[in-house]
Amino acid sequence: MPIHYGGVAADMQSLSELAKASGAVLLEDAAHCIGASYKGKPLGTFGDMGAVSFHCSKNITAAGSGGCLFVGDEGYREKVSEIIFQGTDRVAYREGRVSSYRWNRPGGEYQMPVFSMVYLEASLGRLDQVTDRRRELWQRYHGQLSLLEAEGDIRICKVPEGAGINGHVFYVLLNDRKERESLKSHLYGQRIEAFTHYEPLHDTEIGRSSGRCEGDMSVTNSVAGRILRLPMHMGIEDRDVDRVCQSIFCFFGLDE
Repeated sequence: MPIHYGGVAADMQSLSELAKASGAVLLEDAAHCIGASYKGKPLGTFGDMGAVSFHCSKNITAAGSGGCLFVGDEGYREKVSEIIFQGTDRVAYREGRVSSYRWNRPGGEYQMPVFSMVYLEASLGRLDQVTDRRRELWQRYHGQLSLLEAEGDIRICKVPEGAGINGHVFYVLLNDRKERESLKSHLYGQRIEAFTHYEPLHDTEIGRSSGRCEGDMSVTNSVAGRILRLPMHMGIEDRDVDRVCQSIFCFFGLDE
């Protein structure tokens, strides 16, 4: 289950080969990935199934919640359609393959509301425009903050060869949690919002009471405590990115 964090592809060639060799099912979490690709192929379309999100926080939205499930393996098509339609074979009924629809398995109301579909259709018409602009903003951050990475103050995202980004998230990794919190407070003092991101599931209340994990999760815990997301949306301009970067340089006692 690869997660393409921030719209940057995992190594899908290696994962696809591994899944094929072992007979494993490959499920892509491509929630961040509308407009992103790997070796020219859209993320979410490599595995047996892949999901893209149209939540209001994503590059392209459906006016709230919503998403798309790509089913690459036809063997899952019937099961997926029944789960989406409350556990019934309504799709088979519409296609004339059964005389009436029946309840065959647990399911839910997973269809996107009509209003959201209409909103999404209009939004998708701006996909190239939105993706191009967000890539420009991402590259502007990357170009300026590379200096701090060279100094060892931060780490920034590395894009694997063949990955086509969509500029969904730009993050920096600080050296430790205390430094992350200090930079976050510094930016807030400059009226700049910066956010942490996912908390490790094994360390949540439900994770501790009902889950399990293998190993000490030291890498996961470390990254979760050091990551800071910088402003990235269609409302910011080049000068806003420059101001954010300059504020970070000031935090580390450097002038651009």
